Amino acid sequence: MYKLVPYAKVSENDQAVLIKSELYKNVVEITNPAYKDEFSALIQNGGCKNISSKLTKCLHDEELLLDYAELNKTLTEIQLIMNQVLTLTIMPTEGCNFRCPYCYESHEPIAMKPYIIEKIKKYILEQAPHFKHVSIGWFGGEPTLFPEIVCDIASETKAICTKSNTAYRSFMTTNGYLLTAELFKKFYKLGITSYQITLDGWSHNKTRPLLSGKETLEVILKNLLDLSMLPQNEYSFRVTIRHNILEGDRDFSWYDYLHKLFGHDSRFSVLVRPVGNWGGTSVNKLNLLTSSRADELVSEHVNYLHHIGMKCENERSGLFSKICYASYRHSLVFRANGKIEKCTVALDSPENSIGYVDPQKGVVINEDANALWWKVNLNQKCYSCRDVLSCFNMQCRKKALIDHLPDSCVPSASLSEFSFI
Repeated sequence: MYKLVPYAKVSENDQAVLIKSELYKNVVEITNPAYKDEFSALIQNGGCKNISSKLTKCLHDEELLLDYAELNKTLTEIQLIMNQVLTLTIMPTEGCNFRCPYCYESHEPIAMKPYIIEKIKKYILEQAPHFKHVSIGWFGGEPTLFPEIVCDIASETKAICTKSNTAYRSFMTTNGYLLTAELFKKFYKLGITSYQITLDGWSHNKTRPLLSGKETLEVILKNLLDLSMLPQNEYSFRVTIRHNILEGDRDFSWYDYLHKLFGHDSRFSVLVRPVGNWGGTSVNKLNLLTSSRADELVSEHVNYLHHIGMKCENERSGLFSKICYASYRHSLVFRANGKIEKCTVALDSPENSIGYVDPQKGVVINEDANALWWKVNLNQKCYSCRDVLSCFNMQCRKKALIDHLPDSCVPSASLSEFSFI
């Protein structure tokens, strides 16, 4: 049976029916009334048994009408692209200068030892030439507490990728308190050009205070305003301002304020996420949203952002856009203590451990443990799902491996590029 591929987008105007592939971006335009009727019948019948007409041949040639084997071959080939990316999340420290009540980390005040740093750099040197893309994410704890570690590894990585002609990108999840314009410029020269920084609205100082209890919003805003003053023709970066919301968070004047500060600058955008119970004890004291209520309230926030014209990251789409970083075969999280894991949310879960950094052996990976995270098969329903190109049934492996929840296509709470908090 030949069926329209699930990632085909069909639209119609007064003159024609348009069928566009979200994969190849090619378009078939049908204007002939007879062909329009044939296409309508094809859709109503759920496809056709063979390629026997000019229309079906055209759609088949454009890879818009495929049988099961052809579609499976296409999707399998696309998935292999994921194996061309080396994705490393590096935690220079697990200590943090903030004490957020919804944070799940223990914040052990340790920094990476020199031998761990050197073994990571050696691993990148050995591996980078074998990949088309190298992606380095900085996480913690708070990575800006140890900028010298960030600069050491980042400068080495950039040099390695330049020499091997490997595409390189780097991003950071930071609370932004120490990210002055001066430090930002140092990072920028080393290829760190994308940031996620959380500002929790007007209640920010309650949910994101310093360890001492001191307020933080004013300092972070000052840092971001300093970044916005950097000329756009010299500094092409992206700052995603994350807003974690709780039950009752409906004061949209916060977005009016952000729009006034950054709405003119396309380098700044907003991401709205509900606070989840990611672990820890203090989160139980917060007024968390239920799953159904979370979707509803997030939509209200997103709609308001669209209304005022503020750039929003909630509706990202495209190839692999809904796949969690931990689902990539060559995705590793290097913790400050030398442990190697897959997910930054399930720290210390036995199922999350896939290796370690050894003083003599270097980076040691248990490939059997790693495979549990990336060897995921498409379900039968995936072959008719419009989101198959963005999801591939790999949105959140933590749910199955650690939370032991049934397989589902519920969207993950994180972007593939960023962490939860």
